[in-house]
Amino acid sequence: MKEIRYAALLHDFGKVGVREEVLIKAKKLYPLQFVRVLDRFDYIRRDIEARVSQQKAERCSRFHAKRPKSACACSTRKRGVRWGNWIVTPEFIARANEPTLLPTSDFDLLNEIAHKTYRDPRGTERPYLSSEEVRFLSIRAAAWTR
Repeated sequence: MKEIRYAALLHDFGKVGVREEVLIKAKKLYPLQFVRVLDRFDYIRRDIEARVSQQKAERCSRFHAKRPKSACACSTRKRGVRWGNWIVTPEFIARANEPTLLPTSDFDLLNEIAHKTYRDPRGTERPYLSSEEVRFLSIRAAAWTR
């Protein structure tokens, strides 16, 4: 009876010390982590856009007297190719964040994204995804079915 009494008093004790987002975690990343990843990809995309625009302006001003249309058109094509790569990545991360089993090719893409780096506003080189984020996004669906 003493053990049952202690158990009755302490059965909800774990819920007191555990944050609600941990108890009801429905995705692979916590909501704040997911938002941070999406914000990082927005920053990287805008940084690439700014660098490409700067290169375009430099190229157009350098070649303006000789070949203004060809120099600017070439830079615009490069921007289109880079922009196309950025449309896929945040959508892929959102899909990988779902508690489902990813195909093997998606694990390869996840690792490929994780090995890419960018420079943050302070000039420090950082990976697109941290090792912890990759670990969480690589969790197999079996963890949710147990």
